[in-house]
Amino acid sequence: MVGKLHVLGLITVLFIAVGCGKFRQTPCGNWPAHVRSMEGYSSSQKEAVLSVLLDLNRQNDVALILDQANGDSFPITFGILSESPQNPMRVGLATRDECGCTIQLSEKIFNPSKQLFKSVTFHELGHCAGLNHSSQTGDIMFPVAYPFHSYTAPAFDKFLDDLSMIAGVR
Repeated sequence: MVGKLHVLGLITVLFIAVGCGKFRQTPCGNWPAHVRSMEGYSSSQKEAVLSVLLDLNRQNDVALILDQANGDSFPITFGILSESPQNPMRVGLATRDECGCTIQLSEKIFNPSKQLFKSVTFHELGHCAGLNHSSQTGDIMFPVAYPFHSYTAPAFDKFLDDLSMIAGVR
């Protein structure tokens, strides 16, 4: 499945999800996931990603992202998204298969205000777990992303519930 996430009508997040379904049992690891590596990130960018992942765990009853590999945990690699002349406004890309997921984030969203950083990171993690886009305006998995503070508590709770259920950790 290939789709585009339009961010505030200005920025596009392209995601590619290879295969569909739950990652409860895969040949290369099961959820909860762990960060396998962060390639091409500065120390402040790594800290920003880890902060968002820790925040996700704090908000959830069950840890979705582990500090380190746990035997058969699902590997996620983070990297910098290369600029594309065909789509210069792209800010995120999630590519998954049964052996892991790669999330690439554009340096554009590592700006000081980071208004879209958390939203885009959570959205791409959703794709890594197997979530598709939602048809409900205001959901984190809706094809239009907004600054994270604009999502309601019920929308965030729905995202956590959906992410936990499809990842098989609840």
